[in-house]
This record gives sequence, structure tokens and C-alpha cells, in this order.
Amino acid sequence: MKKILRTTTILLLVNIFITLYMPYSFGLQAQGKDGVGGSGSGSSSSSSSGSSSQMDSYSSINEKAKEFINRGSASKTISQQKVEQDLKPLAQILMGIAVLVLLAVGAILGVKYMISGADERAKIKEKLIWYIVSAVLIFGAVAIFNIVINILNKVSD
Repeated sequence: MKKILRTTTILLLVNIFITLYMPYSFGLQAQGKDGVGGSGSGSSSSSSSGSSSQMDSYSSINEKAKEFINRGSASKTISQQKVEQDLKPLAQILMGIAVLVLLAVGAILGVKYMISGADERAKIKEKLIWYIVSAVLIFGAVAIFNIVINILNKVSD
């Protein structure tokens, strides 16, 4: 039960941190009414039986949607340097958290191994295998990611 509570707490804290950090790392900011633009009162062909406020709201939504699409189709491209600049701090934070968790789990397993009896040492050795596998996966993921990026950079050149 303690393990589940501890894991849930850690995941919750990481989720809260990512939720708070992500909008700022990508440069996203809330836009006011000026950010969307448009007056919202377009001249649309409304029927006499339809409500004009509903037609105005549909017209306004349609204009805003077209403006949104036009903003996206402008010649704005995402540069690799911008993506790296935005994602590198997040990746470093996640890697730091992973290393801290690995160190903490390794220390706990080491202490338990030293103070345990013969039966418990066998169980701890089984856990140690999974500890080593998780360490290889964490550090291997970084290596694999770097290899993939280097290959893609060579292909694009």
C-alpha cells in the first residue's frame, strides 16, 4: 500500500509540474480578444425564419476559424533550433528526476540487502535485476534518441 501511495504521489507531482511548465516552455500565452481579431458581425444571408443572433454567432465562428487557418498557412515554419530550445529543458528535468529516482531506489535496495537475511536477499536480487533493466532503459533511451537524431540530421543534409 505504501508503494502505491508513494508512486501515485510522485506521478501526481510530476504531472502537476509538467502541466504548469509546458505552456511556458513552448511560448504559449493566453490571447485576449485582440489575438483572435475580427468583429464578429459579418453579413451573412440569413433566412427570415432563422434567428439573426444565431447566424451572427455562426458567422463569427466561421470567420474566426478561417482566420485561424490563414494564420497557420502563413509561411511560418518551426525550426529545429526552436524545438530543441523548447524541449531540452524538459528533457533535462525528466532525466534528472529519473536519475534521482534510480539513486534512491538503488540506495534503498542496497540497505535492504545489507540488513536482510538469506531468504530476503534472494527477493532483493530479483528486484535488483529489474532495477538494472530500468537503468539500462532510461540511459539507453537517451542514447537511442541521440542516435536517431544524428541519423535524421544526416539524412536531411
